[in-house]
Amino acid sequence: MTKPISYDPNWQETYKAQVLTAAEAVKKISPGQRVFIGTGVGEPLELVSALSKRAYELPDTELVPLLTFGDAPYAHRELAQYFRVN
Repeated sequence: MTKPISYDPNWQETYKAQVLTAAEAVKKISPGQRVFIGTGVGEPLELVSALSKRAYELPDTELVPLLTFGDAPYAHRELAQYFRVN
């Protein structure tokens, strides 16, 4: 017997609270955590920018990018004391 598929007609309201700005999302990152950065064209540029702006609040945070196209603001020399790029 197959379970019927349910549909929430209010799904937009249900999930609205889960949508964050980039700045709000990176506030959930704590110092010392490991953060994977999406690869290539999947790199979340807005999140990377917001994360880089918080560098001073995130000492000993490990960043793991695999393939970055373009600018990598987290790898700038002045942020080396906050971010460990692996």
